[in-house]
Amino acid sequence: MSLHHQLWMIFSYYALHGDISSPSLMHPQQFVKLMKDCDVLNRNSNLEERNILVICSSETFKDKQRQKLTYSCFLACLMIISNKLETDDFKTFLQTDILTRAKTMLPIDIEEYKSDNNIQQLMNEFKWPLKEIFEFYSTHIDRRNVSHVISYHNFCQFTKNFGISGGSILSTYDIGKIFIASVAIDYDFTKFPALNFEQFINALLRCSSLLPSPDRSLKSDKLKGILYLMWKSSQVNGSTSYKVNHTTLLKAYFIIQGSHAFKSKFTIMWQKDGYDHYLAGAIPEMQPQNIFDIVSNLEI
Repeated sequence: MSLHHQLWMIFSYYALHGDISSPSLMHPQQFVKLMKDCDVLNRNSNLEERNILVICSSETFKDKQRQKLTYSCFLACLMIISNKLETDDFKTFLQTDILTRAKTMLPIDIEEYKSDNNIQQLMNEFKWPLKEIFEFYSTHIDRRNVSHVISYHNFCQFTKNFGISGGSILSTYDIGKIFIASVAIDYDFTKFPALNFEQFINALLRCSSLLPSPDRSLKSDKLKGILYLMWKSSQVNGSTSYKVNHTTLLKAYFIIQGSHAFKSKFTIMWQKDGYDHYLAGAIPEMQPQNIFDIVSNLEI
């Protein structure tokens, strides 16, 4: 992993912990936390918390973000602090103080999932409807444009709309980790990375890998669990409830066609599996409760 990639993963960790809705920007207080974790905070009189916040403020003003650090601002702040420490060189500072001490995003390995024959068959079976759903959430709507991608915001919206996140399954923070683990790093860093279709599929596999393991051991059953959540949500919400830039008939076509094909294929598969509850034993069935019931059940 290159030095840039390592630093970007560190940046993403602290940015995501500062604001799960915007991992492309780091709050200055998270940068202070990074300096504390790396034992840089208060190392000399020029590196007290207020000094570090001033450094962040000056860089955000230059970059016109005003309040939060972009990745380029983050690198500039590190260089300024390296100079204040009077280290031998910037690279030494990064290697000895930052890379070895900072917290970072950990990879979510899915090689075993990608090589699983049952999962490959599932992905081939559901490729077309998933592609149509992907098109709905993608940035571009022209099929001839090869740069169809899903932004972080739209991916979070997709997982919420299709019941993958927002409940007792996966948290929004989990979705952030999955997204960052799935994107390819664009080394000019001018834009926050986005998911192409292949990476979108890998993100779904990572969603599967993070599910609690039920009694069964098949990885394909965890993926079917994700598909079950999507099917269940589409049954409740219907395709017309997905409102991400829902401004054109073409986008409406994608989600209606994709949802209809997805539900048909899932129903056939589910019938063959004897209407199995793929997540049984992994996640308890929760009955809705009002706040009075919740408080009444608390033990004091």
